[in-house]
Amino acid sequence: MPELAASRRWVDTGRRILLAEISRQIHADGGHVERSTHYQRYALDFYLLALLMAERTDDLVAIPRFRDAVTRLADFTRTLADDDGRLPLIGDDDGGMLWPIAGRACSDVRDSLALAALVIGRPDLAPWGAPEEVVWIAGRAPIDDGALDEKEKLAPLADHEGPRHMTSRAGTASRTLADTGYVVMRDGGGGHAVFDAGAHGYLNGGHAHADALALTLTLAGRPLLVDPGTSTYTVDPRLRDRLRGGTSHNTVTLDDQPQALPGGPFQWRTRANGRLYAWRHNAAFDWAEASHDGYAPLRHLRLIFRSARSGWLIVDEVTGGGRHSASACWHFDPAWTVACDAPGRLHVVHLDGDAAWLLHDGDEAELVHGDEGRGLGWYAPVYGTLVPTWTARVTRDGVTPFAMVTWIGMSDPHQSDPPCLERVATACEAGERVVGVRIVATDRTSTFLLRAEDPAKGDTRTCGIQDYETDARALHCLEHCGELVALELVDTSYAVTSRTEGTSITASETVADLHAAVDGPALELFASAPPSQLRIEGGAMRRTRVVRANGREMPRDGLGTGAVTIERGQWGPHPSRRPDPAGRTAPALAT
Repeated sequence: MPELAASRRWVDTGRRILLAEISRQIHADGGHVERSTHYQRYALDFYLLALLMAERTDDLVAIPRFRDAVTRLADFTRTLADDDGRLPLIGDDDGGMLWPIAGRACSDVRDSLALAALVIGRPDLAPWGAPEEVVWIAGRAPIDDGALDEKEKLAPLADHEGPRHMTSRAGTASRTLADTGYVVMRDGGGGHAVFDAGAHGYLNGGHAHADALALTLTLAGRPLLVDPGTSTYTVDPRLRDRLRGGTSHNTVTLDDQPQALPGGPFQWRTRANGRLYAWRHNAAFDWAEASHDGYAPLRHLRLIFRSARSGWLIVDEVTGGGRHSASACWHFDPAWTVACDAPGRLHVVHLDGDAAWLLHDGDEAELVHGDEGRGLGWYAPVYGTLVPTWTARVTRDGVTPFAMVTWIGMSDPHQSDPPCLERVATACEAGERVVGVRIVATDRTSTFLLRAEDPAKGDTRTCGIQDYETDARALHCLEHCGELVALELVDTSYAVTSRTEGTSITASETVADLHAAVDGPALELFASAPPSQLRIEGGAMRRTRVVRANGREMPRDGLGTGAVTIERGQWGPHPSRRPDPAGRTAPALAT
């Protein structure tokens, strides 16, 4: 509006502020410093608008700065969103949107990502196509001019009417956003989790929640574990504190005490900062380990292992000495009904009829639905709302160190028996904190060995579980009718088992992540950073006729002799390797 006397002053002021705040409010990984997904969207939309205006006015100084901001913000947002373009509720949301044009839900960021795809030339950000908002904001010409690929041309998008399995065209890999502190895991079938292992919030944490080590989880395209949201800022102080407290998030509280204390609607008296120790992303599995300092000198450490074939395993360890009580709260999306059909087992059924299981080894478990007195069993899908839902509270009392184990997975219609969780003894060095778990469902058994490592400890010694021996930091094996089907390892140089006529894997140096699967005559291997040499021996190798290393098929010479040796140069590129938006390459061995 150049006809207004103050117009130029406001243009200069806005431009100066937007340029200055890029380095203050956007992390290198593209995350907004408030650590709120709603404010992440705000920041993306504000800088999209700024970039459009800079291009329209030929601001050659601001254009590259705004373009860099939009690129990082959009890449982060696409990573955090599930395969249907929904952001989980993390931190505050106030229900507002910069472009509320088509009545889209606040969590649905397909419009913002499609606009970013158009403006910065990144069609991969919008695998769902371009909704009508893009035309209202940017005009039709850029789309007709081919700024998006032919397959991404204008296509109307309806609101989410149910799960749609779109991973084949979404194609986003698991990734750790270390600067902001989120680990994002995907299973290739619509499964999506965000593990919060970062700092409490920005400055006084005005829009942060007490959600250290919390988890949100989508299964088969359906949100399952949700953050209960915000509902209100100042109208109801008691509700405000309750919904941003620790028990309202999918994490653990100790001795019924909060992990952080609020100091008003937009401040905190104390805070809980997460620390991400290590993570691994393989084409077939993900693993992460983190703790937080909210209960110092006690420590809550959480380990998560996601396997494409064996669901999601969560281990919560409490250390620090003395007897204590630990409670894990699991908050379910209202579309699911939850029932306890056996000790240690929750049967979860979706409105569309699909089912899932949550298994645990807690001493007690209670189900709560819309309980005002307890303050549990509530969900605010958007600001100003509050609806009843199911919350499961699992408790264990004991002398530390002790661990609680939770397993979550979709119900398999081919398995006649419900799954069960068993703690398994391990043969490890005295004093090592190791958890052994077995998940049994009819003819399939998944065995896990997880070590809660001291980050300062450099060596890992041999540990045994059932018929397996390894130096791995984490081990998962899947067996079908007693035969080894898949073996997955973290930070390992060898593993030995008597299964499948005896099998051994030996690496020339420590491998950050390794997946090995036997399918008849084929051996499938995945590693994000292959070793100089990997040798696999055993009876199953005598039947091996095809070996694929990161998708690249090896020469057949020497196969069927009982031993296979793979050199580093024979591996293909790992499918989950990707450049960091800040121009760095994610380390293969991140600690």
